[in-house]
Amino acid sequence: MESIELTPTAKHHIADVALVAGILWERGWAVKNGGNISVDITGEVDIRTNELNQFPYKPLEHAYADLAQMFLLVTGAGTRMRDVANQPFDNICIIRFSNDGTGYHIIDGDVFNSRLIPTSELPTHLAIHQLLKRQGGTQKAVLHTHPDELIALTLIPGFSDESRLNKMLFSVQPETVIANPDGVGLVQYILPGTEQLAEKTVTSFQHHQIIIWGKHGSIAVGEDVLEAFDLIDVVNKSAQLVFLCREAGYIPQGLTEQQVEELKKKF
Repeated sequence: MESIELTPTAKHHIADVALVAGILWERGWAVKNGGNISVDITGEVDIRTNELNQFPYKPLEHAYADLAQMFLLVTGAGTRMRDVANQPFDNICIIRFSNDGTGYHIIDGDVFNSRLIPTSELPTHLAIHQLLKRQGGTQKAVLHTHPDELIALTLIPGFSDESRLNKMLFSVQPETVIANPDGVGLVQYILPGTEQLAEKTVTSFQHHQIIIWGKHGSIAVGEDVLEAFDLIDVVNKSAQLVFLCREAGYIPQGLTEQQVEELKKKF
C-alpha cells in the first residue's frame, strides 16, 4: 500500500479531534461508541489520483456533487472516543469522494486502520458538509455528541418546543447569547443514521450552528472541532444552570428579553 502524505494542518486537525474526543469521554458525553466527528481536510492530503483505485470504494445511496474530490477526516463506525483520544490513527479514517460524488474511497494507506469504515451517522455528516460547501464559509468541522443536560431538557414536557427551549437557554447566562446569538435548532427524535434525520438536520442548520436532537444528543459545526465543541459546551452549561435552579426548588428568573437583545447588539 502506498504511503499518503498529510500536511501539518491535517495533522493539527487530527490532534484536535483526539483532544476533543478525550474531553467528551471524560465528560460522560460519549459512553461506549457514542458520538462522531468529521473534518473537511481537502487540500491537506497528498495522493495521486491514479492511485485511488487501490483503496476500498463505497457507493453512496445519494450523490453529493458538491463533495466531489473532497477529502473528509471522519471517526470510524463503532469506535470509542476514549480510543480516538489515545490512538487517533487507529480510530479515524480519511475518505476521498469520487469525481462525481456518487461514492468514496477509504484512504487507509500505511498509517490508518485499514479495517475502518466511517461512522453510521455519515449521511448526516455528508449532508451538512454539502450545505457548508454551498454556503462558502470557513466552517469545516462537524461534531455530534451526547451532552447529559441538553438531552434531559428534551425529555421534560414543555421543552420540546424550539422557541421555549431557546428562551430558557438564553436567559440563564450571557455567554450563551454571545457565543450563539442565533440560538439552537431542535429536531424531534428521528431514527439515528437515517437520511430523514440528515434532511431535518440540514434544514435546521440553515439557521443555526448547533442543533439538539430530541432524546438523543447535539450536533454542531465550526471552523474546527474545537469551535464546534465550544458551542455545545456553552449551551449545555445553560442547561446545567436550569437544572441547578430546579434542584434548589426554584424556576430560573434569568435575563429579560430586553437584556438578551442588548447582548446580541453589543456582541
